[in-house]
Amino acid sequence: MLGTIGHADLVGFTGSYTPFITPLLISPLGRMIGKVANVFLGPGPTIVDGALDFLSVLQAVSKGDNLTQQANPMTYRHLVEKHRRVRFLVGENDPLVKPAAAIACAKLFPDGEAYVVPGLGHGNRSFGPDFVEHVRHFIGTQLGDWKW
Repeated sequence: MLGTIGHADLVGFTGSYTPFITPLLISPLGRMIGKVANVFLGPGPTIVDGALDFLSVLQAVSKGDNLTQQANPMTYRHLVEKHRRVRFLVGENDPLVKPAAAIACAKLFPDGEAYVVPGLGHGNRSFGPDFVEHVRHFIGTQLGDWKW
């Protein structure tokens, strides 16, 4: 197992990513304020509607209900054999998959490790090689001796 594209722990991801004011924003009062904002943004669906719907999904996933547990790769971590390496590659400046969350997830495996790339964001960079170059190096060094 190399890791996942995205985040291996959905509940941990949404917990680290969901703004602390989400319950207020998606409450009836927050949605009413969103409707008032929509009046000023014009007719049709707006970014406010999309943002509130997205926050509602994040809030639901962060609670770890039954469907979330079924979709969460961490639910099946017991199936990873102890001798298998589990590796995560994350950008130091990634605003979505926070390095601390990837490191915490990697620690749940006997041979788990997270590699944090300086200057790399979520598919973008402030300096150094781009994401594709990091992935090539990462796969070459982490899977060079990989066998079925």
